[in-house]
Amino acid sequence: MRRSSGWRWSCNAFIPVVVANLAQAEALQLGLDKTATSILIESWKTQGTAIFNVGGLLGTLLTIPLAKHWGRKPMFALYLGFSSLALLTTYGLDLEPQVRLYMYFFIGLTVFGIFGSFTFYLPELFPTRLRATGSGFTYNIGRVIAAGGPFLVGSVASAGAGNSAVVLDTLFLVGFVPIIGLLCLGWIIETRGQKIPD
Repeated sequence: MRRSSGWRWSCNAFIPVVVANLAQAEALQLGLDKTATSILIESWKTQGTAIFNVGGLLGTLLTIPLAKHWGRKPMFALYLGFSSLALLTTYGLDLEPQVRLYMYFFIGLTVFGIFGSFTFYLPELFPTRLRATGSGFTYNIGRVIAAGGPFLVGSVASAGAGNSAVVLDTLFLVGFVPIIGLLCLGWIIETRGQKIPD
């Protein structure tokens, strides 16, 4: 489940690149001059980041009632399924620039939101004597796995510096990562209603 760190990070890291390209396309449609285009780009970068983070905050807060009501495994299935849908829709469909900007809310809601579950789910998996170590290790091992991410992002960003299609295609492919998580749901331990190990 920790694999989600890489896809959340890649979505967040590319916000300025994608949103700058969206704003340039919008500025072109509106016939804005260079100064107005620069202002629009910076405004949309701020909006894109804020939209993503507001969605992420709401998604994080929703993990608790969803996990309590349906259980941990269905909650993970819901987040993973909608993460894939949000990414594939945002980066796979031919959307208007402003619509694609607002779609960052749904990416944040699902891709970022799933992290809210780790604070209560991971400690439930370990007995008291291992709880802090086990949940800390489980949460952070993904950072080791995702260590190559900055190099990948740098190479994709430099390859797509003049071609936003390269970045969009890469992010579209990231939409398949949550599907791998869905295929691994059989290994998720359902802890709802279970006694936490001593």
